[in-house]
Amino acid sequence: MQPELNVEIVKMRGLWDCLECKECTICHSNNEEEKIIICDMCDRAMHIDCLNPPLPQVPQQSWFCDLCVKCLKCGTKMPPIKLKGESAWMGNAKGNN
Repeated sequence: MQPELNVEIVKMRGLWDCLECKECTICHSNNEEEKIIICDMCDRAMHIDCLNPPLPQVPQQSWFCDLCVKCLKCGTKMPPIKLKGESAWMGNAKGNN
């Protein structure tokens, strides 16, 4: 099971924004907030339409952005993480390695 997000570590890394200030890290806007999803690992926000390819809908389960699931050295993606009772959406591309 994935540990809870350590908010203090995220704040130290400079990635945390309150819900009022949170904006898409791709287009840098906070319009259409019903289409903004937040990575369950790093707290980055992105519109589902800004992802490449876009997601058809807001995931109802855990979701992890590409920055959190991609190896920094070779780009290989982590295999899907399944939390108790759910399947996880990861990254934003079909056919992930």
